[in-house]
Amino acid sequence: MSADRWSKCPRCGGDVDTRRSAAYGTIPREEYERLIRVEAAYPPETLREDWEIFLRDGRFYVSYGAMCLGGEDRKGCGFSFEFKHEEAVPSGAWKP
Repeated sequence: MSADRWSKCPRCGGDVDTRRSAAYGTIPREEYERLIRVEAAYPPETLREDWEIFLRDGRFYVSYGAMCLGGEDRKGCGFSFEFKHEEAVPSGAWKP
């Protein structure tokens, strides 16, 4: 399944400039250069978003999920969110 949309993670933000600034001068040069190569290989949009909205048998369904998949290992920062809602369509509004 492919993602419905990719965007910036609200926790880690895919914020390349902030990570580079924080790392500069605090880690060995080789590690810093590796960080730059890794960040260049992956876009800042690390938040995978998937959703469904549909009607079935007189019921309305919404499902939304988001998960950060950033970084070289694609494990992300650990942020995830899920929302689901289901309710009956008002009487008279649904005609199967």
